[in-house]
Amino acid sequence: MSAILKSLAIVAFSMFAVRAAAQLPDAPQAKVAESANSFAEARHLTEVGKYDEAITQLEAMQGQTPPPIGLWHELGIAYYKKSDYTNALLNFEKALKEDPADKEATQLMGICLYLAGHPGEAIPYLQKVLTWYPRANVDAAYILGTAPDVCQDVRFPC
Repeated sequence: MSAILKSLAIVAFSMFAVRAAAQLPDAPQAKVAESANSFAEARHLTEVGKYDEAITQLEAMQGQTPPPIGLWHELGIAYYKKSDYTNALLNFEKALKEDPADKEATQLMGICLYLAGHPGEAIPYLQKVLTWYPRANVDAAYILGTAPDVCQDVRFPC
C-alpha cells in the first residue's frame, strides 16, 4: 500500500511541477504587459497635459532591471511636451542608443537641440529626417530653412 501512496505522491508532485513550469514563461509576458499598460497610462497623461504625473510614473520604471524597452523614448516625449528640452535631450540620446532606427526620437532630438540653443548640433539630425520624409516634415525643413548661417558655419549643405 505504501508503494501506491508513493506513486500517487510522485504523480501529484510531477503534475504540480509541470503546472509551475508552464507558468514560468508567463512571468516575463506579464512584465511586458504591465510595462505596456504603464506606457499607455503615461501617454494618456502626457496627451491631457499632465506632464509631471507622466514623468513621475515613467521615472519610477527606471528602477526595473532592465528598464523596459521604450522607456527613454517615452520620457523624452513627456519632457519635450513639457518644454524641458535639456531632460528631453538626455532621454532621446538614451532612446537612440537603445534603438538607432527610432525616427521620432531622431527628429525630436534635432528639434530639442535647436530649441535648447544648439542649432549647429541639430542640423545632422534634421537633415537625416529630411532624407526620410523630404516633403512631409515641416519642422525639420523649417528649422533648416531658417538657419542658413548656422548651416554655413558648421559646413553642412542646407
